Amino acid sequence: MRLCPKCSTIVSEESRTCGVCGASLWEAQNRSIQDATTEAQRAKTAADQHLREKELASARRRIISRLVFYAGTVVFILYGFLLLFSSTTSLFTIGIVIVVTGFVILLFFIIGAGPTTRRYRGRWFVCPQPNPRR
Repeated sequence: MRLCPKCSTIVSEESRTCGVCGASLWEAQNRSIQDATTEAQRAKTAADQHLREKELASARRRIISRLVFYAGTVVFILYGFLLLFSSTTSLFTIGIVIVVTGFVILLFFIIGAGPTTRRYRGRWFVCPQPNPRR
């Protein structure tokens, strides 16, 4: 048995090219089937581990960006409350606007009101049609 150097597929000894990727097997060495399967398993587990690490890094970035966004929104709301409790009327009005805006932002992103209404945008008075794929 041979192991394709390009895609790590196990190929018979008589083949000159890989049946999966078409790579030439002239440099591939003959091996026992157990050695070939162990090497293929090692390559597959290494690829799976690399993919898992990339997914974890992506999830970490997503979590950190959400936490930064939520912290910024909370600071925005607290600043609005500080303006609410100030003595001048103009700052009170600005404080109300900031607090309401902050709560609306939190509602859209924490509860998820933003992404759930995206498919109905522009069709406010039309009932959603059933999914034909079911």
